[in-house]
Amino acid sequence: LAKCYYSRGYYARSIDLCNLLLQADTLAEDLTLVARCYERMGQVDSTIAYREKVAARDIEDYVNVSSLARIYDQIGMYEMGLYYLDLYYNVDSTNLTINNLRAYTLHELRQFDEEIEEYRKLREAGFKDATSLYYDGVAHARVGRKAEAYKLLDEARQRSIIPNGYIYAELGMVADDVGEDEEAVEYINTAMDLLLPDTTLMYDMLNTQAMSHMMLRHWRDAIASYQHSLQYRNDLTNLCQIAYLYGVLRDERNERRYYEQFLRELESYPRPERYASLKQRAERRLRIMREEQFMREGVPQEGR
Repeated sequence: LAKCYYSRGYYARSIDLCNLLLQADTLAEDLTLVARCYERMGQVDSTIAYREKVAARDIEDYVNVSSLARIYDQIGMYEMGLYYLDLYYNVDSTNLTINNLRAYTLHELRQFDEEIEEYRKLREAGFKDATSLYYDGVAHARVGRKAEAYKLLDEARQRSIIPNGYIYAELGMVADDVGEDEEAVEYINTAMDLLLPDTTLMYDMLNTQAMSHMMLRHWRDAIASYQHSLQYRNDLTNLCQIAYLYGVLRDERNERRYYEQFLRELESYPRPERYASLKQRAERRLRIMREEQFMREGVPQEGR
């Protein structure tokens, strides 16, 4: 009867009946049903309490352990999720469902080397879904193994049933690192189309896109990417990059404009010493432009 109430959405009534059953004998099946009811009702603390009771009675109940770990992951308590996953893992290290969740939890804890090893085992066992390949690729990128990261992320892209903006974003940024500049631009353009209006990765993607354009000598495209990036973060370095690129194009007016903007904004920056070398570059370039202008016109323009 308690199961019937649960299946029809009467979660409170199902819990009441389970509590009557638990007075007579504590069975894992009844504890699990109460946990599922609380989960459906959105009561996280009670869900965790009953999932932990089940784990204490039977740590080899992998369905319960994975549910408990996912809840902890959802609320950002990854250490607790890993604690229960490790308890199961110490008994049975061959369960791919648990191992995949454990690898993801290690990723969120930034334990990349151990995560990479777990994903390697998963791949060797034939577990190669797009999500696991994505996290594996990101982990490789974070520890500097860019070539391996590129292969994994590209396979994740191919295996993803629906185009995934996060896969394209990471793939584009890694493609730039391994010298695949045209692919980097293409992947980042796709990522931006897929991710908007989510702007979390926009600044990093636009920066990578700009650098790829520079490697391809697409100066105006690089300028456009850097200018676009300023909408998401007012980075003084990018102002200097834009000025430099206008110098490459011999557009002296815009080159001067962006160097002067950089120096103005630097005056109110809390740690100007971080930009000492860029300040020297900007001041030197502006001085050269003033001298060249004087040689052309005889008298520098006011304020120049």
